[in-house]
Amino acid sequence: MPRSSRRRWPLIVASLLVWGCRGDSALPLAPVVPDAGGPRSNSANVAPTALFTVSPRWPRPGDTVTVDASFSLDRDGSVVAYEWDFGNGSTQVSGAQARTVFTVAGSYPVSVTVVDDSGSRSTRTMSLAVSSAGAPATAVDSAQSLVVAASTSLLASSTTVVTVTARNALGVPVTDVPVWLTGRGREFRVTQPSALTSALGVAIGSIGSAVTQSGRIIAIADYTQLRPVNATIGATSLSLTRSSVRLTEPVVTSAGDSTLLEVTARDTVGNPLIGANVSVQVTGGTSSLRNEGVTDENGRRVIVIEPTTCGGATLTVTASVSGTPLPTTASVVAAAPAVYGACNAALWLDASDATTITQSAGVLTGWQDKSGAQRHSAPTDGPTVVAGGFNGRTALRFNGANQFVPITDVVSGTPYTLVVVERRRSGRSTNFVIGGTTALVSNNLQLGYQTGTSLRFATHADNLDAAVPTFTSIAAEPGRVTVGRWTSGFRSLYSNTALLAGDGGSLGVVSWTGAAIGRLNTGTATVYYDGDVGEVILFRRSLSDAEFTALSNALMVKWSLGTLTATAGQSQVGTVGAIATTPPKVRVTNAAGSPLVGASVAWQVVAGGGTLTSATTTTDANGEATASWTIGSGTNTLRATY
Repeated sequence: MPRSSRRRWPLIVASLLVWGCRGDSALPLAPVVPDAGGPRSNSANVAPTALFTVSPRWPRPGDTVTVDASFSLDRDGSVVAYEWDFGNGSTQVSGAQARTVFTVAGSYPVSVTVVDDSGSRSTRTMSLAVSSAGAPATAVDSAQSLVVAASTSLLASSTTVVTVTARNALGVPVTDVPVWLTGRGREFRVTQPSALTSALGVAIGSIGSAVTQSGRIIAIADYTQLRPVNATIGATSLSLTRSSVRLTEPVVTSAGDSTLLEVTARDTVGNPLIGANVSVQVTGGTSSLRNEGVTDENGRRVIVIEPTTCGGATLTVTASVSGTPLPTTASVVAAAPAVYGACNAALWLDASDATTITQSAGVLTGWQDKSGAQRHSAPTDGPTVVAGGFNGRTALRFNGANQFVPITDVVSGTPYTLVVVERRRSGRSTNFVIGGTTALVSNNLQLGYQTGTSLRFATHADNLDAAVPTFTSIAAEPGRVTVGRWTSGFRSLYSNTALLAGDGGSLGVVSWTGAAIGRLNTGTATVYYDGDVGEVILFRRSLSDAEFTALSNALMVKWSLGTLTATAGQSQVGTVGAIATTPPKVRVTNAAGSPLVGASVAWQVVAGGGTLTSATTTTDANGEATASWTIGSGTNTLRATY
């Protein structure tokens, strides 16, 4: 290899600043290719029937028009190709759906040619009026129109009469418009209406199927799809072996996480069961369920499962179709603390949750407690709501003078756990994040800084102090998750999961009055917090070691706190245009050196060019994230940011 084609590139400028981007993505319209449904016979091929819909049916200049020919029929096979001509100079040979824009008013011949799996072709053309006037009063309205099948339960090869009544938005019959019948399924046999809609807006045809299936009868009136009708055509009973249950996310690890359960119901010959009722049962813990109901045209139903179990648990999920349990079960691992807001929290302020924060001119005017108590408090002099100021997340910035958020009496009895996510802006000698009306009496609970280098957790008439690094500025200090915990006569203080101090001198808290975030009244003076607060969570119980560690880790990932180090792929020789032999890799850890799982790491090429396969990757079970980078010429430098 020529020497000039090999370069040495130093890797990883590790930073604790959040870097990331978000953009729009285009979703291509994929072709809809029905299942051919088994071997073909030796009889002569029957040509397909081209059908399509237009939306909007009466476009204005500049509108994006979507056409859909997935309704096209092939009674002895399947449609495999679609060719579009929009009459405006635009053509497309692709999927069943396509889009175009008509910029000038006029009449355009829009056509589609469909090709079946034997090569036979069929074309349908309509004249599309593009006008600034939009839809006329006589336009067909799908919500007002009716599709009625004489029978929705048929034997294979039999047919049913289908009556279509076309109406406009006012419910008035629409006359003299074409109507076609089609279906979602395989090998439908259709007798189309012989005439345009009558004076009553009615057109009559028939539809059936040569194969056993659960299908959907669809009517198209004047190129507008009407509401479909489910039909069972010789369907057999539910198959326990052909039906399936699948989870999208088998592990739930953070607050508010949920997983999707996809249930697919099929009969004994593999046809989807349409309109079958799906219900879900969850054992082994508590959870909330959403979107139970009937299966769609593909026999599927997607249910949202949100674990609400306090602490770690493994939930067993069983799905039933029309009252019959499916033998396949799924397991959801709710990693502690699962949904920590549901774990009997007495108080939960989350500055990054815009749905719980109200503000005026950038100043906090109210907040909603996420613990379930649904309390609202109006700050007397609220802190500033800083968007993106805390490692990319919104935080509350206190000025150290007179800003605070009052909270109600939420603590009585013991034990308890207090969790604070914050970072300071100055080195004030006394700087408490949270406190009560007086310092050393039975209603005391406070957490903050007694000096510039001493973190204090005070309960009852006792203080627990620990040395911590001095905060100098927000730019220099990413912040920390501080946890104060009291249980069984023992009190402990943690920072980013690392134990700072512990003792057995606390008597706990009997009550807590005049409490506030951002203020402490010592009895002789009032001191205010100076810095940013992200979250404050208070539990009327002592979290277990596993729970508070998992909670701290989850908050560190959420607020981009922790340590980022390069672990592989540094200062190596690479080949221009190739991916590095040892891919660049970084590791994100907490204060105890344990991995932070699910943390987002942003990658950026800052010198030498090259191409990243992905600008963002997520840390794995070891806390590691790997970049896939095609090396450019010259000295290459890649930055990883967490």
